Amino acid sequence: YITTVVEWCKSLNRDRGTCTNTKESIQEQSWSVATELEKIRRFNFLVENSNIPSRISTVGRNLSSDIDTGSISKEVFLAEDVSIKNITESLEKTSKFINDIDSLLASSTKHAGVKTISRKVVRL
Repeated sequence: YITTVVEWCKSLNRDRGTCTNTKESIQEQSWSVATELEKIRRFNFLVENSNIPSRISTVGRNLSSDIDTGSISKEVFLAEDVSIKNITESLEKTSKFINDIDSLLASSTKHAGVKTISRKVVRL
């Protein structure tokens, strides 16, 4: 994402002297960013509405109680926990990329008088 945005910003600076149909290109760029944000929102919705967090919290309660833990495969729970950590890390990185993209857009379009598309932080 970063490479694409940097290249796009460079092209904006290169083409600053030429007259282009900026209204159309801004709409296309907004659509692209909006599409990516929508994908992240959908992913967050799926994660929030899945039973993974509740399943892990149930596992934690069961393991800390007096249940025979020998019959429960701790590797399965560890794999689920690692999976959640990976998902969380991916979402945090994605959120940072979006904020970086928005900052680049804001700095490159500030001179053109265009407002930033989004300043929202993606919540995990």
